[in-house]
Amino acid sequence: MADRNQREPGSSEPSSNSPPPRRNFLVSFLAVVFGAIISFFPLVPGAAVLLDPVLRRKKKVADGETNADFVRITSLDSVPKEGAQQFPVIAHRHDAWNHFPNERIGAVYLRRIGENQENVQCFNAVCPHLGCIFSYVTSRNEFYCPCHNSAFKIDGSKVESSGQVNPSPRPLDELEVDQERLQQGEVWVKFQNFYTGTEERIPKQ
Repeated sequence: MADRNQREPGSSEPSSNSPPPRRNFLVSFLAVVFGAIISFFPLVPGAAVLLDPVLRRKKKVADGETNADFVRITSLDSVPKEGAQQFPVIAHRHDAWNHFPNERIGAVYLRRIGENQENVQCFNAVCPHLGCIFSYVTSRNEFYCPCHNSAFKIDGSKVESSGQVNPSPRPLDELEVDQERLQQGEVWVKFQNFYTGTEERIPKQ
């Protein structure tokens, strides 16, 4: 009589050293989960860097801010007491993830106003029509744009003349001057650029 403990030739039986299928599945599943978690952590700081400009922009909008910030233009003593003078606008420029320090971002015209000429009026030097840089004509005490033969009075209003070809749709773009700093002898301006060719003054974001 054959021994019952002896296996017949050709019969197969799982080795006692190999783990059961359920254990293999659990190990593989946990390996995938932990691998995904470990791979996710480096993405967190990377995503923060990518989203930083968007988050900063949303914060500014939530706080009621735009891209218009007060920038120092010059001292009050440098502004002429008659007529107007152009000054460059030098400031730090932020472009998405890049930072450009002390870069020229535009130009403005300043002129003194008020009884004692202690106040300052400021205009963006870009013409509201085609975006050209206009000039100040001393002999006429007016601003003149060569791109479309349009003229503006010293206070920024349009000069109505039948001789103008395709005149500007709106007056010059006046900018806000920081009155508190002006009393300290410094001219700081809330610099902004606006869309050209429209009657409405729409700030660029």
